[in-house]
Amino acid sequence: IINKNPEVLKEKDIILDSERKLKRSKNSYFHKIFNLEYNENWVSFDIENDEPGYLILTDTFFPGWIATVDKKRVKILRANYTLRAIYLSKGYHKIKFEYKPFSFKLGSFVTLLSIFLIISICILSNNKLNFILFVKRGGQK
Repeated sequence: IINKNPEVLKEKDIILDSERKLKRSKNSYFHKIFNLEYNENWVSFDIENDEPGYLILTDTFFPGWIATVDKKRVKILRANYTLRAIYLSKGYHKIKFEYKPFSFKLGSFVTLLSIFLIISICILSNNKLNFILFVKRGGQK
């Protein structure tokens, strides 16, 4: 468990996705973490755990987060209704959480499409205007 605030996870049980309860093992907090890098859109680190279990980040669960373990995408579970959790097998793993919401991709696509349409309309309007002026002048440039 990566936990900056021990008060958040004081209870003995962890609730995953409102369905399953997990009993905490006595070694819950004793995993080795290396190469921790963190900002508002991603967190990356290596972890070595002695037994399989769930890694819980005490950051807020929110749609749009993508998790990878050893560069393979894994499902993020909701822990205690508000936190992020992933399952880890025993051993050494490279973990990465990235925030890539679909709404951002959709917004980017709509913006690029709009720019393309505006430029196309401007070009077509300008060509049409030049053609009309050419015809009114009697074919003289």
